[in-house]
Amino acid sequence: MRGKTKTKANVEVRYEITVRDKSGKVIKRVRGRAKSFVRWFLQYIHGMWGTPPQNYVSITFTDGTSDDVPCGYISSSDYLKYWTCKGEEAEDMKGIVVGTGTTAPSPGDTKLESQVPHGEGDNQLYHYAQDMGSMSVSGNEVSFTMSRNFENRGSVSIDIAEIGLYALFDYLKGGSEYFKTALMIRDVLPSVTTVPAGATLTVKYTIKTTT
Repeated sequence: MRGKTKTKANVEVRYEITVRDKSGKVIKRVRGRAKSFVRWFLQYIHGMWGTPPQNYVSITFTDGTSDDVPCGYISSSDYLKYWTCKGEEAEDMKGIVVGTGTTAPSPGDTKLESQVPHGEGDNQLYHYAQDMGSMSVSGNEVSFTMSRNFENRGSVSIDIAEIGLYALFDYLKGGSEYFKTALMIRDVLPSVTTVPAGATLTVKYTIKTTT
């Protein structure tokens, strides 16, 4: 009997974590496969791709509240303006985020267990603007990367154990505009990554499809 041929998943998300000291020297680099898209990501995709698309999809946000978010244009007072995963400088509720939590991921996670907030003090990290790379096509692979730098401007080391991706939903309901953040990806690292005082942490996600 012939052995089964192993094939790669046709949609893959990988991460790369790099720590550099004050002089820019790499002191640690970790690479791995992200395994933990959470429920809210696929639930919203499912709603948008339905036939016909669902008008609303229920999402639980990082603040613990839930709402039925429009999947597109329903009326002039109810519609999705956009959803984005690109974090801006000094912003810690959108884009790539990091934390110290070690609890195993669950499909129902709504936020990082213990997120490291933006700031310049102890146990904080300065969040730089996230870079969204261009699409790349090579043979039968299509991919893009997104990366973000975090600087430890405090006086103590920070042990990073979890990484994730937050999406911001900007939508109107009943004529009122809402800005809500939801968790899309959460992974617990195989081992703690220490970011010393003065060091910079870079987290990069690569999303790739293979045909």
